[in-house]
Amino acid sequence: MQINKGKLSASLIAILFGVFTIWQQEMVRYLWMQGKGQLSIMSNTVPIEHILKSDTLSAKSRFLLELIPEIKSFAKNTLGLIPDDNYTKYYNQNGKPILWALTACPPYSLEAYKWGFPFLGELEYKGFFEKSAGSMELEELRNQGFDVDLGEVGAWSTLGILSDPILSSMLELDTGNFVRLLVHEMTHATVYIADDGVFNENMATFIGDRGAMQFLIQQFGKNSAVVRRYKETLADIELFSEYTVAYSKSINLLYNSLPADATIWPIMKQKSFTAYKNRLYLLPFNHKKRFQKLQESELNNTFFTGFLMYHNQQDSIQKLIKELHSGNIKEWVESLK
Repeated sequence: MQINKGKLSASLIAILFGVFTIWQQEMVRYLWMQGKGQLSIMSNTVPIEHILKSDTLSAKSRFLLELIPEIKSFAKNTLGLIPDDNYTKYYNQNGKPILWALTACPPYSLEAYKWGFPFLGELEYKGFFEKSAGSMELEELRNQGFDVDLGEVGAWSTLGILSDPILSSMLELDTGNFVRLLVHEMTHATVYIADDGVFNENMATFIGDRGAMQFLIQQFGKNSAVVRRYKETLADIELFSEYTVAYSKSINLLYNSLPADATIWPIMKQKSFTAYKNRLYLLPFNHKKRFQKLQESELNNTFFTGFLMYHNQQDSIQKLIKELHSGNIKEWVESLK
């Protein structure tokens, strides 16, 4: 009997796919939902060149959109990033959020809960284009005793797989933060280390912060108003980061030395969070209003784990680039590709 190897291979693939689908039903449903959401966005984008012809476009939005080619050119030539055809299209959110990120953490630990994904490895967050789906999983984790949060996401990267669009909400940012955001996301599209979300986010934060400063100085001059405002923003971020990273260490110490009487643990935890917010108010920020909402919000452990994911390796990254690449970000990026 002659065996048709082509049909055999196709049958084997179908069987394996069927087994995977049954074994990972939840993951398959999730990936289908995410793919559908991403496809919905991509199919409703408009070339930026068409948007620029609109008579209703504000002067600020026009300015930022026209700045994009300059940002991409700088990112490629000075920072070693790979812009590809990202940010050539525009998606109008119509004032609505379109993506939410779920984070979770044990009630008395700053060890972030992780989700496993094909190809991406383990990540400390899980995205949802449908808020209701994220809310359902949030409640499941909350019922298991975890601290949880479901927050709006203003931007994300498809890691160079698709052409990432400009979202309408991005045009609400000032010039410095707009550049910072685009450089951050282009970093993700250039370098991605599987199973190390903390490093990926810290790397993108470092390059986004400093790359934006270099671009703004080159584009507008070191004494320009846009550079002065961005310097104030970065100074506030660095002050906030230094304080929050240090306070996270004190929270860890608290959790590692909790008394035997577990009934007072929630009280001690909330007192620590209240002290954090009270001391935050005393810091000499250039723009205190940016942090006012935080002082009025109810914190849990996910606030600290989420912040650390983006900021707790900044000093070590700076030291690494200085020692190995004489402070040259492009050389460091090339070494990671």
